[in-house]
Amino acid sequence: MKDLIINNEKIPINIIKSPKRKSTLSFRMTCDGLIIRSPVDKVDKLINEFLYKRQDWIYKNWLVQKNNKTVIKKYVSGETFLYKGKKYILKVIQGNYKGCKIEFNNSFFFAYIDENISDKIKGNYIKLELDKWYKNKSKEIIKKEAEKIIKLYNFDVNKIIIKSYKSKYGQCKANDIYFNYLIIKFPLGIIKHIILHELCHIEHKNHSKNFWNLLSVLDKNCKENRKWIKENGNLD
Repeated sequence: MKDLIINNEKIPINIIKSPKRKSTLSFRMTCDGLIIRSPVDKVDKLINEFLYKRQDWIYKNWLVQKNNKTVIKKYVSGETFLYKGKKYILKVIQGNYKGCKIEFNNSFFFAYIDENISDKIKGNYIKLELDKWYKNKSKEIIKKEAEKIIKLYNFDVNKIIIKSYKSKYGQCKANDIYFNYLIIKFPLGIIKHIILHELCHIEHKNHSKNFWNLLSVLDKNCKENRKWIKENGNLD
């Protein structure tokens, strides 16, 4: 871990050198700093050159992530929550309800919650139920989209698994593919890109030239989708 100073902003840089990565660098800005994944034999001079060339992008996206980090959701009426790339307002309705229940009507999120639950823990109830709602929608939508793509391109897949990850969007292990349930917050085109990304690992296990060639053939908007993820792909 090191720091990069741009316009008096101290930006944490975490360089992860992996033997699985053959030649290219990948980078992603998070609220904790810039993560760079690099081949083991990539010399620091080349990484520093890369950081110098991308200073404008790094600075701009660090400010975005930094500002996002300071916004802590309280799960109260008026806050917005993402679903398939769009923001929807939460409306909290208190009354004679049992526990908490989340409903969505394509315009708003509604949280129906027991009026006797303490204000101190009300947000925790809503957060827990909203997470359950996201997970259920992920199992429904992401699995459905993955199954369509698998059938279309005849990928050999054993299982599609939706789970929690801290920062990963997905993963391919042997012939099983895994997806972070929180990608349901992204636009559908980005979700399909992530699905294709993991499916391409069925054929090519690392990020080789052949992998990127295959992904670019299957996803005509690959370049634009990768750029969107680098600039907007925060899972918070």
